[in-house]
Amino acid sequence: ASVDKAGNSGLVQDPRVRYHTVDIRDRDRLLGVFAAEEPDIVFHLASQQHVGPGETEGHETVTSNVFGTENVISASKAVGVGTLVDTSTAKVGQYFTPALMGGTKRVQELLMARAAQDGDMAYAATRFAHVGNNSDLRASVRQGIADEGLVRLHRPDRRIYAQSAQEAAALVLNTATHAQPGELRFGTVVAEGDLVNNVDVALHEIVAAKQRTGEIVPIYFAGLQEGYEPGYMNGQRDPGGAP
Repeated sequence: ASVDKAGNSGLVQDPRVRYHTVDIRDRDRLLGVFAAEEPDIVFHLASQQHVGPGETEGHETVTSNVFGTENVISASKAVGVGTLVDTSTAKVGQYFTPALMGGTKRVQELLMARAAQDGDMAYAATRFAHVGNNSDLRASVRQGIADEGLVRLHRPDRRIYAQSAQEAAALVLNTATHAQPGELRFGTVVAEGDLVNNVDVALHEIVAAKQRTGEIVPIYFAGLQEGYEPGYMNGQRDPGGAP
């Protein structure tokens, strides 16, 4: 079963899946779906996970990532879910951050860790890097090409770790197999390969657009967007942890 506040909009239709249009912030409706479906395992991916909207839509960010996560934990406990798998982000790697998205995702992890200390449900969590297939960066570049005829990037030296959607899905599924009651077990990719420059991603999209339209789109370096910190950590592990 799939639970999403947007329903099955934009999803590939699968007759084996039951789609529920529910916002995780609606505690009663969420519990009703869980009670009807009685899932054995829950993958919690519903959150405000985009940096830009995470800053400008603060209420949505806090209520989704914090209160919504509490509702998912509560509903899972209520119906006897066997395993709950959380999905987080590499942006929580810094202990202190002024960014709402990264900060609330950090709280989300702490809620999972606290819940894991009680009961028989098994818990696990992952931290994603940029998912190249559908990342904020690619979406922003494509939107800029379509709407403005202009690509806005942070700066020319900005590099990121990236993984494919297939790699991200494999990480979540593998992490679920290691979940244990009494603790929050993390799954993450340590060796992610070479860093990807945001200019390379933009140029790939610009060339693809040129093949369709015959026009070359310029790049404008606008500086760091609100929510991104100058000391951005490229890795997925805590900077105070083991190397």
